[in-house]
Amino acid sequence: MSKPNLVKRLAGIVLGMFAVAMVTPSAHAAPTTFVDQHVASGFVVSRNGFAFPNWGGLTDENALAFRQMGLLFAGSANCHKDSLGAHCDVRGGVRVDLDHINLHLAQGRCEGMVILAARLFKHPANIVQISKRAHNASQLTQDEAEHQIAFWWATQLSPTIGLESLRTAGLQPTEIGQLLFESLSRKEMVSLGVYTETSGHTVLPISVDETETQYVVRLYDPNQPRVVPKLVIDKSTQQWTITPYVAPTGTPGSIRWTGPGRLDIVPISLRSRIGNWSLLVDF
Repeated sequence: MSKPNLVKRLAGIVLGMFAVAMVTPSAHAAPTTFVDQHVASGFVVSRNGFAFPNWGGLTDENALAFRQMGLLFAGSANCHKDSLGAHCDVRGGVRVDLDHINLHLAQGRCEGMVILAARLFKHPANIVQISKRAHNASQLTQDEAEHQIAFWWATQLSPTIGLESLRTAGLQPTEIGQLLFESLSRKEMVSLGVYTETSGHTVLPISVDETETQYVVRLYDPNQPRVVPKLVIDKSTQQWTITPYVAPTGTPGSIRWTGPGRLDIVPISLRSRIGNWSLLVDF
């Protein structure tokens, strides 16, 4: 097409658009109304949560055992005992010391309790591997579950878990709320990490209500086995609050923060797909 003809063509298009604009009445979209939404996993704290609370301290009976270290690394490390104790040498020259892991385990087992409770909820038939008499997590005793709790607690050392934690910790609280809603909509259980300047805690989101202004997330909290705390995320301010919240000192109250950096999400399913242990998280 020659330039003069192109100019005429464009002029005709413009005039046509002008004519349409003159005869077409302006249309205003009707205001949209937000419809409140609810999604629930079906996890019932009184049935699917443990009846006993998270605990600290360490004994020979509830420590992570050398045999469990071998299962944890699943052939990705050379695990052995010597005069200095039990160790696993991981690809890349990193040595993992069993006593060092157990020192951290002694500070609390919330992550292991959340993961095991979620896994038993999703795969209830697996409870026979822990107890022949119990039918759900609430019927398990601490003595029966402590070794499994220690094992699943230790999966947080995996680089797969560490990288996902770092990725989601950078999200805004409303993005966390949206991810939680989407995960539970897919029937996918996730752990929720809660952090302060000096400590960390893990809870299990079990339902999400979304309104125009906020997300309300109900939680299973191993520190409060018969209570259902709520995480409330304000969409406009990016502030979140958990009430009630039990601090590591055992003092009940609430916790709040504004902005990213204090919450993370890790799918429970990632725990059974341990990644490249040569990138072991510094622990």
